[in-house]
Amino acid sequence: MTPEATWEDKLDTALSLKPTLSTSTLRTGEKFIEGGMQNLWSRIGIVLSDGEIESSYSNDAGTKAASVTSRAKAMKESESLEDAIRKRNKKDGYGFRNFNEIVVSNPEILGFYICLDDPRRVNSNIPDDLPPIEDILKKTMARNIPVLALISGSLYKLPQDISPEEINEVMIKIRNQKGASAKKEISNDLIQKGWEKIKYQNLKYSSVHIENRYEILGQILNKNVFDIAELATKDPFIEDALSIIQGKEMYYALAEPSKIKNKTYIENYEELQEAINQSEFLKMGSNGKLDLVDCSTHRSGKRLYFRKNNRIFYTLLEKEGTFHFQKDIKREAKDGKFEFGISNNSVHSRLERPENFLESFPKTLLNWKKYMENARTEEEKVGYERLYKRHLTYLYGFGLQASIEGDTLIANRVKDLISSHENFSEIEDFAKNRITPNGTIIITEEDLKID
Repeated sequence: MTPEATWEDKLDTALSLKPTLSTSTLRTGEKFIEGGMQNLWSRIGIVLSDGEIESSYSNDAGTKAASVTSRAKAMKESESLEDAIRKRNKKDGYGFRNFNEIVVSNPEILGFYICLDDPRRVNSNIPDDLPPIEDILKKTMARNIPVLALISGSLYKLPQDISPEEINEVMIKIRNQKGASAKKEISNDLIQKGWEKIKYQNLKYSSVHIENRYEILGQILNKNVFDIAELATKDPFIEDALSIIQGKEMYYALAEPSKIKNKTYIENYEELQEAINQSEFLKMGSNGKLDLVDCSTHRSGKRLYFRKNNRIFYTLLEKEGTFHFQKDIKREAKDGKFEFGISNNSVHSRLERPENFLESFPKTLLNWKKYMENARTEEEKVGYERLYKRHLTYLYGFGLQASIEGDTLIANRVKDLISSHENFSEIEDFAKNRITPNGTIIITEEDLKID
């Protein structure tokens, strides 16, 4: 997933796709920080009630999601589940992290946990990254997911009508507790108030049933929080869609900025327009208001295109709503170098206007067609066909953006250049089905399952 994916996005992914997950175990009586070592990856997350164990490791094995249903190979050999738990439990002393890794497929979810232990009491270097309790309660309730309090390795199911203030009061009590008697007193008090202490032997029979899975899936796919660059390395459809988006961006780089229309129909246009104008970093060096032109799904995340001093820049929308860089896209393209699929490309020519691009890029396209026709092996031919098609999709994207801007001269020139190619109608249909009018690549569940 992309860096801007929120905890809600990750929860929705787990609920709707049931991905193969990297998990870890805790012992009863164990806090977030034990002996100075961090035993949890995060203070919030999901608790599993069941699933199929694929592999087990006594420490962090560094597996990474390869697809929804698989994880990339770990840095070490899998151990037995018993050893992974036993060896991890024997660790002591001071260090940064102390958790094992259990890879689980077809996970069943018990609920969403909030760790109420106070790690900063033991280690002030631990970031205070717990989201507002009010947000957690509101968003889990909307998904009909039980909220669980994790306290010293024990789980308590919270009453549905609990308030954020009550939870904060418990956190303060835990922070100030001293000794085993105080800990037991807190536990008894919580049970009397309706906090149900979870018995681990009953977990398997307490899984959450997701009735609106497909609704949640549709929402998470539409948000485009999945790593497009990673998907494009495995899925030729995503790579083609990315090439179209990049071709559209090239038009922005070379067209007259004052003639480019503001796409006010894009989702959250007003909020995004306000966000870029509130950024002192983006406004640096500007002689007036910044105009949001467009946004698109790109290999680095969600790009926002804006007009500044009559030039087009792009920036990346970060998770916290801030911006850390801006690029003048004409300056980027001037030397004929540009992003192309998951790599870069060049036309070895200076690019100042759309006409320059249409004079140089088709020559590259024809070269790839010759390579394809003269391939010596079937494998070589398939590789050239992919590159040839990617050049076609890139050029199609360039013409598509020209058409959107009302630049009929350039749009018609592009159509004349590529309409005779056998892949043209296929690309045209593909663009209509996999790219929305506001530049979002449509991801499907099948795309996410490709290893």
